Amino acid sequence: MRMAGFLQKPLNRDLLFYVILVAAMVTLGWDNILFKSQSELHLWRQSDCISIADYYSKGNGFFEPEMHSQIGDGRESGKTVAEFPVIYYIVGKIWSVTGVKLWIFRLLTALTSILAMVILYKTVYRITQSWYWSVIAPLILLISPLYAFYGIGFLTNVPALNFVIIGWCIFYSFYESGKIKYLLWTMAFFSLGGLLKVSSMTSHVVLMILFGLEFIGLASFGKGQKLFSKKLLSGAILLIPVAINLLWYRGFVEWYCTLHSGRYSFTEPKPFWDYSYDDKVNIVRIFFSETLGMIYAPHVWLTLGGMMILLLVKFRQVNKIFLAATVLIFLGHSAFSLLFFFCLDRHDYYHADILVWSVFVYVAFVKYLTANELNFSQHSFTRVFVALSVIWALMGSSSINFVKFNGCSPSEAPYRELFCNRSLMNTLTGFNENMKRLSLYRNVGEELTKRGFPKSVKVFSSNDNSFNSTLVLCDHPGFTNLVNSFSDSAFTAEYIRHGAQLMFVENAQFETRGVKAFMKYKLFEVGHISVYDLRPYYETVKAEQ
Repeated sequence: MRMAGFLQKPLNRDLLFYVILVAAMVTLGWDNILFKSQSELHLWRQSDCISIADYYSKGNGFFEPEMHSQIGDGRESGKTVAEFPVIYYIVGKIWSVTGVKLWIFRLLTALTSILAMVILYKTVYRITQSWYWSVIAPLILLISPLYAFYGIGFLTNVPALNFVIIGWCIFYSFYESGKIKYLLWTMAFFSLGGLLKVSSMTSHVVLMILFGLEFIGLASFGKGQKLFSKKLLSGAILLIPVAINLLWYRGFVEWYCTLHSGRYSFTEPKPFWDYSYDDKVNIVRIFFSETLGMIYAPHVWLTLGGMMILLLVKFRQVNKIFLAATVLIFLGHSAFSLLFFFCLDRHDYYHADILVWSVFVYVAFVKYLTANELNFSQHSFTRVFVALSVIWALMGSSSINFVKFNGCSPSEAPYRELFCNRSLMNTLTGFNENMKRLSLYRNVGEELTKRGFPKSVKVFSSNDNSFNSTLVLCDHPGFTNLVNSFSDSAFTAEYIRHGAQLMFVENAQFETRGVKAFMKYKLFEVGHISVYDLRPYYETVKAEQ
């Protein structure tokens, strides 16, 4: 009773929530991760984001995004674009004052996560009038290893997710009041989410389907009346995110990438039916043994699945719009996974949008409980059991975060295996060990600076099969082994003609003909990385053009 009295005051409720939220983030290691550099897990994509932000810090205009990899203008620049670069631009402008500080990038992403979780907490409290169940809502996000990792990272998938969640929370105000201003704000946040990551438009498609069902008279989602009572106005407003995203992706992105002949992001689907039987089996195996565990722990998946089944069984007692949105979001993401089948193969960040489904399942379930099973929802046993389950899942996310950045020694294995399976743990440890090797490129960059090489000097990183990974680490523009130049000396010669002055080679004694002819002038080495001077070859390869 004393606790209930304490929670009657809004300030007390909110302060206790903030304490719990901070404790959860510290448990996940966010206070430590904030000051970490990029990790090896999906280093490719992290490096692309950091690279674009870095070029904004060097003075590029908002509509002039660029990266280290010289893939544009006939290998003369790194000008290219994909998602709306507003986060990169903000980070870049701050870096132009502070210098490149990766913690600033992480902090900005974390702020979008915190904002989304706070708004979600307040919205669920409005829905359920239960402080306990509203506190659990944002924790549904944090107990996901995916959110725990990317919610303070460099990729735009989770910021896009955060803006979509904020949009849905605002939409609840539209559902409650019918005021058009809330629908407009919902569209603003859905638009921003789509601009940051087009796959997050799934939520907007769901909303358009709900509108369509009302429009043709098959359903009504409002409180005793149609939700979209002003059909034409609502329909026009719902087209805003579509128009904005088409203008960006089909307008500016296509124009800019065509103008500079450079593209680093490819959105063409590769559906499951285009894969061989063996490839399908292998991808599905990896999905269930590793990828699924990087989204949620097994007991969380089982709980969410059980909640959804109960909602479907009790559909007559479940709020119609919550149930419809839950089902449609799940079907939408399932369709996305089938069309982009490769995303099941360890590409966990592609599944950020499924967290919208998990939030909807939880909120719909809790709304059903508080409306129909009040004694059960308020029973101390129920709340203790749920709290322990959430804490267990949170420890799982914390453990996975730790292994991603630190690996897992044999002595720690028994403890870590309490929270993640052996296959996932071994995979993450392998990524961590590889990052230790790659981190030497930072030392290469520092040595080049000491030797008087300007940061504008172009390099050829012969062992890098991504766009920007090692180029960002050493902070030099240039070329990589993305097109398999490792085995063809003609590519090396072409890079020299386009300005490559230095070449990085790992484990030089094992190199093949692609770079061997250009390994005469060695400058220095850092660990397993040898640095060669390519300038003496320029006149020769220029004459051979």
